[in-house]
Amino acid sequence: MIRFWTAFKIAFLYITKTVFPINLSASYDYNQLTLVHNPFMSWQALAGMVLLALLVVSVLYKRTAASPIGIGAMIFLISYFVFSKFTVVGGQIMGERWMYLASLGICLMMAYALEKLYRRNRVFAIVCLVLTLSTYSAVIIRRNPVWANEMTIYESMAKTAPNSIQGHKALALAYLGEGDYEKAIPHVEASMRIYIGYEPITSMLQVLASYYSENQKSGKGIVVRGTGETNSLLLAMANAREGKPRQSLELVNSLVADKPERKESPIVLFTYALDYYQLGDMETLEQYLPWVPGESREAKLKNLAAF
Repeated sequence: MIRFWTAFKIAFLYITKTVFPINLSASYDYNQLTLVHNPFMSWQALAGMVLLALLVVSVLYKRTAASPIGIGAMIFLISYFVFSKFTVVGGQIMGERWMYLASLGICLMMAYALEKLYRRNRVFAIVCLVLTLSTYSAVIIRRNPVWANEMTIYESMAKTAPNSIQGHKALALAYLGEGDYEKAIPHVEASMRIYIGYEPITSMLQVLASYYSENQKSGKGIVVRGTGETNSLLLAMANAREGKPRQSLELVNSLVADKPERKESPIVLFTYALDYYQLGDMETLEQYLPWVPGESREAKLKNLAAF
């Protein structure tokens, strides 16, 4: 029933964001759109029920069925039903781009309402039309740069959907691809905080730990645009990956001593776990094990062994 109630909330978001395009986002993945367990505890789910009911009535009611209101409602409902989550549950939970065709139905209903208003008060109708077109044009102009390239899309996803792992993951991988570890680390850590068991997190951590050479062993020149703190963190991970847990521990202990809040860093906690695992200190490892990627304790230990 959770899926069923959540579908009404999604319907509300689709309809309202089509008419009032605010707080738009390219990502509604895991954790960004909260599920509805009880419809009476979600005003958005209740509003979605009312809006869908009104659309269905518009299609069935004789006086509106053959009018632009009924036809527009039918266009919307048929197009929307395909991705409504009432039937098909796979894939992304929600995507604004899926509303392109369905929005034609809403546009038809809005145009009909405006035409009715024009017959009664031309000036007011023209003012409404100008305001509507101006507002929508402004939204389009502001959103266009978001789709300029992959990096701008990922940056927008991380900003507009901070609770979704997809934007942080995509942006972290993009920064890692450019060798900008300084910018990648916060998004790797954001991904870890959202869902440590997410599979790509292991590969991101391996990329961070693999940036290692003779020059980097001295702690110099690891990151082109990095700070000393970032260099030390990467060197600690690199030492752990190279099977040098004591050197790694010395670095992370120094980082934490200089800035105690770094003890809350998922990457620091993961590095601690890796160090204590290699030292065979399983008792101390337990307090850091939650920050090791994996669904179960066995999977976490397996990841540490493979790292």
